[in-house]
Amino acid sequence: MIKTDMRNSKKPHLGENVRHLREAFGLKQEALAGRLGEGWSQKKISVLESRADIDDDDLRQLAEGLGVGIEHIKNYDHEKVKQYIQNNYSGATAYAGPVDTIENQVNNPGVQPEVISQIKNLYDDLLKSEREKIALLEKLLEAYKKV
Repeated sequence: MIKTDMRNSKKPHLGENVRHLREAFGLKQEALAGRLGEGWSQKKISVLESRADIDDDDLRQLAEGLGVGIEHIKNYDHEKVKQYIQNNYSGATAYAGPVDTIENQVNNPGVQPEVISQIKNLYDDLLKSEREKIALLEKLLEAYKKV
């Protein structure tokens, strides 16, 4: 029988997978080496990232340093991740049209200039009455201090 499923026929490049995951977490090689502790250096991380195969002990330690499981590194597929991001996050805004002020919007049934004008007038009246109230309270306070 001929195998038609070609998705998993390619052996993963574990070093590249480690590099992609490290970069996804925003870590530099030095920072990952620091997380892993004694015996690890930026150079060692660099060498391992260039290898297609990484021994299980190093892979386990790298997985711990990245905070992922070994299987996650082994099964990581950068192309699938890129495809997922492109399909789900390209231009993913609620409304990507031009943003304009309410006054400059035309033919928008939700914007009624008369209502906006009324709201502005009511706000101005409220502001005026608050200022009058503050002035009156200041006068009362001055009168109270004199007594």
